Amino acid sequence: MSLRREQAIWDALADANAAWAVRTRPEHIDALAGPAFFASGAEEVERVLAYLVEHFGPLPAGEALDFGCGLGRLSRALASRYDRVLGLDVSPAMIARARSLNEHVEHCSFAVNATRDLRQLADSRFALVLSLIALQHVSPPRAIRSYIREFVRVAQPGGLIVFQLPTRVAWRIRLHPRTLAARAEQLLGRPPARIVARYGGRAMALSGLPERVVRARLAPAELLAVVPDRRTGSDAAPSVTYVARAPRAARPGAASP
Repeated sequence: MSLRREQAIWDALADANAAWAVRTRPEHIDALAGPAFFASGAEEVERVLAYLVEHFGPLPAGEALDFGCGLGRLSRALASRYDRVLGLDVSPAMIARARSLNEHVEHCSFAVNATRDLRQLADSRFALVLSLIALQHVSPPRAIRSYIREFVRVAQPGGLIVFQLPTRVAWRIRLHPRTLAARAEQLLGRPPARIVARYGGRAMALSGLPERVVRARLAPAELLAVVPDRRTGSDAAPSVTYVARAPRAARPGAASP
C-alpha cells in the first residue's frame, strides 16, 4: 500500500469511528473517545513503564515519542511521566482529533508523519520511543524496517525503545476473502470511505517481521527483551513486544536537522 493510500484509509477509519479504529474492541464500536478509552491508555502505559523499571532500572528522563499515536490514548498518559511528549501518526484526521481531545494536556503535541522515515525529527532526541498496535498496520514490510532503524536514530544515548509487532501473519488472515476484497478495491482506486464502510477492520493492513529481521534492524541498539503478547488477539498473528536500549555513547556524525 502506498503511503498516500494508507493515509486515506486511516483518515476514513478516523471519520467512521476513530476510537474503534485505534483499539478495535467491541466496546468502542459505537463509542466516542471518552474517559474509559483514555483510562485504558493510562493502564497500558503504567504496565509498560512498571515493567521497564522492574527489569532495567530507573527510566531515563527527557522527552517521549508515541509513534502511531492515533487519538493520543498513550500520549496523554506519557505526558504525566515525561518532560514532553510528541505523538506522530500517518493520518491527518487522527492528528486533528488528537489535538482537540488533548488540548488541555500540558507538554503534549501532535504531528503528521508523512514519510516512510522520521526525517522531521532530530537524532538522539527521545528518552523513550514507544509504539504499540501501530507498526503492525504499516505496509510494505520495508517501511516497518525503516521505522525501526529510525527509532534507534532518534533515541537519546541510553534511551529506551519499546515497540510491538507480529512475528508473522498466517495465510488464513492474508487470504481471508474480505481482506482480499478490500485490497482489490484499494488497487482499483475505490473511495477509502466506501472500503471502510464495507470491510471495516479488513481495510487495515496487518503486517509482521521475523524476529531475526527486527534484531538486525535494531543494531547498534542493545536488545534487552522480547516479550510475547496478545496484542493482535490471534494466534495466526503471534505478537511480541521488543525492548531495546540505544547506545550510551552518541553515534559519530549525528546530525540535528
